[in-house]
Amino acid sequence: ARSLPEAISKANDGDRILLLRGVHNGLGTVVEIDKRVLIRGEGALRDTTCDCRNNAALFRIKRPCVIQNLDIDFTGFSEAIRIKGDSRVNALIENCVIRSSGGDCVAVGGKSAPTFRNCSITGKLSGVRSYAQATPTFIDCNITRSGLQGVLAMKESRVIMHGCAVQNNEEDGVVVMEQSNVVMSKCVVQDNKGPGVDVSNTAKVVVNDCDIDANVGGLWLWDHSCAHVAASSVNGGKSHAVLVDVNARANCRRTKIIGVVHASETGARGVRGEGTVVETLETPTSLPQEAKGAFKHDPCGFSRKQ
Repeated sequence: ARSLPEAISKANDGDRILLLRGVHNGLGTVVEIDKRVLIRGEGALRDTTCDCRNNAALFRIKRPCVIQNLDIDFTGFSEAIRIKGDSRVNALIENCVIRSSGGDCVAVGGKSAPTFRNCSITGKLSGVRSYAQATPTFIDCNITRSGLQGVLAMKESRVIMHGCAVQNNEEDGVVVMEQSNVVMSKCVVQDNKGPGVDVSNTAKVVVNDCDIDANVGGLWLWDHSCAHVAASSVNGGKSHAVLVDVNARANCRRTKIIGVVHASETGARGVRGEGTVVETLETPTSLPQEAKGAFKHDPCGFSRKQ
């Protein structure tokens, strides 16, 4: 086959598609993956590049598949990879570098359950956007340098993250909103220009053995959200380490908190749970002023948390 779309059209379930070293033009088309195939780039990582210039996703995944060893450089007003379908759509994307210069990098919807392993993910908007009832898993991924949040969990989705680094994003590290929930273990969330983890509405987050550090705020809970934190470190950086809204709740165990805990008396008791140590600062932090970037007011509930 002379192109990836042509190879997909000729493939049958169970076939392997090898992309040879070099730069492959996306031809301005969407690659609909509706077959159980393996797509692999030849050689070492970044030896094989998909240079796609389009206003629709390069890969639109509707069936279980495997994508390995590709450098995906997407230019256009869309996500680079969109995955949607029922729970049988459990695609595996591993050892890939994925970038989108115009939209979210990866969008996961429906009830799909893909796994991303050892991938680098960067988006013009969010690095990862999970919505509907999707249940994506990210293992040993680096979600970095996105124009908005590193990870945005919406609707009733459930995001699992293990051994990931979420860093250097222009707004929050991880945003959990609406009825979604995020489970994080052995992750590092640092150097983001908004709070490390921001939870709102009735969303939930579980943080275990993680390091949240050097963001503009640590763990912030709004509305009726809740967090369970264990064996972790939370440093507020330039703002409060932990913020708990009046109807939100946090349960912290065996956790080190460095900075201001901004909470009601009831909320503070949950934060200072079993084995948790709170280290105060010589100069207390304050909430950032509403300005451009992560703290600019945006009345659109779809585009960001409130």
